[in-house]
Amino acid sequence: WSEGEAAMISTHRANYVSLDPERVEIGFRELGRLLARLSEETSARFLTTAEVADLYRQGWSLRSWGDRRVLRVYAEDAEPVRIEGACEAAVSLTDGSEFNAARDGDCAVLDVPPGEYELR
Repeated sequence: WSEGEAAMISTHRANYVSLDPERVEIGFRELGRLLARLSEETSARFLTTAEVADLYRQGWSLRSWGDRRVLRVYAEDAEPVRIEGACEAAVSLTDGSEFNAARDGDCAVLDVPPGEYELR
């Protein structure tokens, strides 16, 4: 983590999908404990495989949870962030600074330094 390199946690679906509800509960509980411990003891960020691939290819990734969208820009020389649809600004999750989006047709274009942002 200190070098900014990706590390993987690999588990098998048998830990979370079973006809035995108790086994499923134990699997999710143990995964939750592991992730909580990593969060408490390190500066780890938890990303999907798709996010890691986007960061590798273009220097930024976008992940959505319902209405919440998180933009991660980890490369100094990342490609410009072009997002289809509505986006007015990116707000830093670290210090709350706000960066307004420009429009280019149907896309929002963001020029932001490396960091993690919530899109508004």
